[in-house]
Amino acid sequence: MRFNDKEDQLAQKNGINSTSYKESGLSLKDVSTTTKLIDTQKTDSGYQVLSEITTKMLLVPEAGTTITIAGENRNHLDSSATDLHSISIALTKGNDADGYTVVGDEIQYPDEQNDETPDMINVPQSVPNSAETRESSDPFANRAGLNYIKMSKYAEKWTEDAPGNKMNPDFPIYDEKNGNCANFASQAIYAGGLKTTFGNSLQIWDDHVWTWNLAGIAKASHTWSTAQHNYNYMKDSSGAFTKENSPWRVGQGGLIYGDWDNDGSFNHVMVVVGYINDGYNSTPVICQKSAPRHDYPFRDSVKNAPKTTRWAGLQWKAEW
Repeated sequence: MRFNDKEDQLAQKNGINSTSYKESGLSLKDVSTTTKLIDTQKTDSGYQVLSEITTKMLLVPEAGTTITIAGENRNHLDSSATDLHSISIALTKGNDADGYTVVGDEIQYPDEQNDETPDMINVPQSVPNSAETRESSDPFANRAGLNYIKMSKYAEKWTEDAPGNKMNPDFPIYDEKNGNCANFASQAIYAGGLKTTFGNSLQIWDDHVWTWNLAGIAKASHTWSTAQHNYNYMKDSSGAFTKENSPWRVGQGGLIYGDWDNDGSFNHVMVVVGYINDGYNSTPVICQKSAPRHDYPFRDSVKNAPKTTRWAGLQWKAEW
């Protein structure tokens, strides 16, 4: 039995037809898709297939559109996106031979459970260097010490090779069923210069403590590893961000949070590394983990997210 043809068709559909790059003032110059078969289960009507689909797109600005990433003007975007698809394939009978038809496709969204401690699958062997001390003359760092250029470059570095599943082994890495989005965003913020706070394992739920390495049994605070608690800390205790209700206005070095079910608790966070401006509107460009995205227009994130999603954002606080 061959699934490749059907997987490729599905990849093309998700990679090209679902994109809204034109609405952001971009043109698609090249696209490629790859699939990786994860699991196959026989069903009464055919098969249930779990497949990882990665789409890479070369996007260039149309006349009047500019792209700014990590403080630099870019003449293109090398965007990539990887999703885990649960694909329903039905057996179809024909006169000459049996065939297979894709009858369902559901993206599996990792969900950071804010009421559980995520399962760590590695033990970091080294301790990351302390965040650099902010120089008073650093024009890209605010009073809290967060340099949005360094933050953006870290987010780009660790998502640039599609499918972008690699994680920095100097930090905890969580099982993908839990997700690594807040873990990744925290790493980028730390790389940007925001200092962690000291805490012990009894403070794992404390929204005023942010660290990947709590003293005691627990390794990371929930403000580091889960989206809702990360939002609470960055908004109220970090001193590095200000609240922004509209995600469309979040600029470089900001954070966008998604609540898939609109139930009051954020399930996801992404790092804003830049923006696209067509002269009338601005679209944030994001990098994220779980699921991996690299230099990806936020407009596509909105289009592909559940319709019930509630969005909110945090702006990098511009103060010195």
